Amino acid sequence: MPEEKHRKHTPITSEAQRGLLGADLARLRAGKKTKTGMSEEQLVAHLKEAGGKELPERKSLEEIVKSIDNFLAKQEGTLKK
Repeated sequence: MPEEKHRKHTPITSEAQRGLLGADLARLRAGKKTKTGMSEEQLVAHLKEAGGKELPERKSLEEIVKSIDNFLAKQEGTLKK
């Protein structure tokens, strides 16, 4: 059986995740307990990997509602056929 390569971790995919891990790193360096339970090495690795990437911002409520409306409209169109 061929050996499979496993990713060490899931990459950061949003500014919110980057902020959470950055805050966790600051907590850890201040001697406090982290929310993720990750080591400093792991946090730094995640943040370095995401460094320089354009990550998506959180969507506004209006954008979310518009996306849902578009989805529902498409579903209604497929149901009528």
